[in-house]
Amino acid sequence: MKSSGSKLKSDIKLKAGLIGSGFAAKTLLFSSQQIHNFEVVGLFGGKLAPSVSADFNCKFYDNFEQLLDSGIHILLVASPHATHFDYAYRALKAGLNVFVEKPFVPSLSEGLTLINCAREGNLKLSVNHFQRFRIPNDGAKRLLSEGVIGKIDSFDQRLVENPQVKDWQRLPENLGFLFGYGVHAIDTIQWVLSDRIVSVDAKCYRDITGIERCTSARLTLNSGISGTLFTSDFGLGQDSSGSR
Repeated sequence: MKSSGSKLKSDIKLKAGLIGSGFAAKTLLFSSQQIHNFEVVGLFGGKLAPSVSADFNCKFYDNFEQLLDSGIHILLVASPHATHFDYAYRALKAGLNVFVEKPFVPSLSEGLTLINCAREGNLKLSVNHFQRFRIPNDGAKRLLSEGVIGKIDSFDQRLVENPQVKDWQRLPENLGFLFGYGVHAIDTIQWVLSDRIVSVDAKCYRDITGIERCTSARLTLNSGISGTLFTSDFGLGQDSSGSR
């Protein structure tokens, strides 16, 4: 497999391969159709892959190595969380740029390995923290940086969704709701405030299967600002019984 690094001429059409065939993957496929000089040409992974690839007019691959060897420039990873590291690592080693759906990877060591791998290969490695691109969040960051709305002394961030019902979401290796969805809130806090979380005091609640469903945390940033973060997929009217 050839490694060309991340430098590509602006007039070259970027060809992407995609891992996954669920909601996130279909969102990336739809979005890719709105981008000039960018095309998802191959799809691998998930039981819906054959039908989704047909719907979006891209080639279905039943072998990951063949997708890597198909002449793509970038791999989009939208598979279950626990699989992100393996796909991203193999793509980077093959000389491909990589775009990973949030959450990045389950452990710090895996994240550092991928970052170092990308640096060594002069490749792009990006995580889809798309909340940064929402107009209200971008506006809040801009107003803060310009001093328009004054100084922030504390914050209260809440993220409540309907229960996770997909089979892969209910597997322990994918680490529950905070890891899967709460990362939106964690990234937004740090990005909007241009600061870093340095300490965490938290309690998490697990259901009878051991899956984390709800977390309440006190966060302190490097600047001394502190606040609360609450995440839950119990939704309204859901039974929240479980263990702490």
